[in-house]
Amino acid sequence: MPFAKSKNILLPDRLSNRQIVFLVMVGTVVRFCYGRFVHPWFAAPDQLAWQMGLDEIIAGGNWNCLQLGHAPHEGGSLLIGFCSLLFAPLKTGLPALSLVALLMDMLIRFCQVRIARNLFGSVSAAWFAAWTVLSIPLLLPWSVVNFGLHYLASVFPFVFFWLLNRYQDHRFLPQLLGMVCALPVSFAYENTLLIIPAIWVLIIDQTQKLRSVAVFAIVFSLLLLPHVLIRLWADQGYALEQGMIAGRDELGIFLQFRHLVAGWFAVLPAAFLLNSFPVLPPVVVLIIMLLFVYGGTIIFLQGRQTFSRWLMAGFIGVFLLVYSLSNFSNVDHRQTTYTAYRHLAFIVPLLVLLLIDGFAHAGKSKLFLLVGWIMVCGIASVNYMWLPYKDEQPAYRAAGWIMVQKYGMDVPRLFRLQQMVDTTYRHSVAMGFGWGLAAVLLRHPADTAAGRQLRYLIGQSPVQYRDDMSSGVQYAFAPGITPLLPLSSRQLFNREK
Repeated sequence: MPFAKSKNILLPDRLSNRQIVFLVMVGTVVRFCYGRFVHPWFAAPDQLAWQMGLDEIIAGGNWNCLQLGHAPHEGGSLLIGFCSLLFAPLKTGLPALSLVALLMDMLIRFCQVRIARNLFGSVSAAWFAAWTVLSIPLLLPWSVVNFGLHYLASVFPFVFFWLLNRYQDHRFLPQLLGMVCALPVSFAYENTLLIIPAIWVLIIDQTQKLRSVAVFAIVFSLLLLPHVLIRLWADQGYALEQGMIAGRDELGIFLQFRHLVAGWFAVLPAAFLLNSFPVLPPVVVLIIMLLFVYGGTIIFLQGRQTFSRWLMAGFIGVFLLVYSLSNFSNVDHRQTTYTAYRHLAFIVPLLVLLLIDGFAHAGKSKLFLLVGWIMVCGIASVNYMWLPYKDEQPAYRAAGWIMVQKYGMDVPRLFRLQQMVDTTYRHSVAMGFGWGLAAVLLRHPADTAAGRQLRYLIGQSPVQYRDDMSSGVQYAFAPGITPLLPLSSRQLFNREK
């Protein structure tokens, strides 16, 4: 199922590794400067909470999976956390987690461009590499922020389709597909959807279909086993939640059809630029992005209709379908924060590659489409990097909430971790503790035992932070705060106070 190579369009037929490295390094410099001067991790409470745990490992030497990793459903976070400990002594102006994200991003973009060259030829790969320098507002922050592995996992679909194309007729294709599915799933669960095209290929292409699928399943299960054992036996926190996806509420892929239209035709195009284009009204930008995204997809599929191209587009479609129908999706396309669309960072790089390859084969319009696409994305990224954050206070209150969900109601441990941040932010973290404890204990109305337990836990905290924790409890009932707590629980807490 070979991918058709591009002819000489606008650029030389050969894109050398040196040229790829140059473009990747230019993009890395852009991202380093962005992180160094804008500090986007201040809007990422998960990273702030994760960094506290890592700093406590360094200070106390207490190595454990709970503090080393981010969330149990992202096994790759153990590797990220370990690398951040190795890089912690380096003083670069970036937190250790951000420095690891930057280095991972550099490696990922190099792999993506190399694979793009192998699949679609030098022309499409060169334009894709040029696009990655400034990328889009959705992806830029993830180069210096560790808030889940959604973006870092975006390299695995590239690797999957490269291996599928390279070894399509190989006798060990089922084993290779089992490997290239199991390891990414161990890294982050978005990659579970790679199983669909893998099995589809084995059923369509292999002569011994049942045997091929069985071999794939065995290899997949064996390679996934270490991650499953870690999930079962290691303390990875989130004891207040249940199931294999603990740490991210309930999966909830239960046909929320009202999200489908919004997800495909509003949320996806809005996620690219985050409403950061400085000249046109947001609705006009939304329409332009709709035309680019779906117009490019149509051109891509019409250009050279092969099984491989349809399989790639189909994988993207399945991901967007699952995302739109799940409670992970964001139905409000007016959101302007990169964290609101973080799950889409997994699929957008592959989608952009398909669009660029389609634009590169659009006949007389190719130059207009390619230059226009890169200019629109680049201008939006430059403007986004200059936008000040609305909240000057870093998200340490939300980080405190996350720490309660992760570490439970062990108040002494929570405050031991709190000491890892600057004194300026410790009161905000304590408020987050109160907010998180209230979210756990006051979910049921008129639960007097829970109210007493909450008062007892606040009493266990250091005296100088008890008022902050009480303020956090009150904040848990503020309008728009989730989970929505019954007002009777607030009244009960106030009476006992």
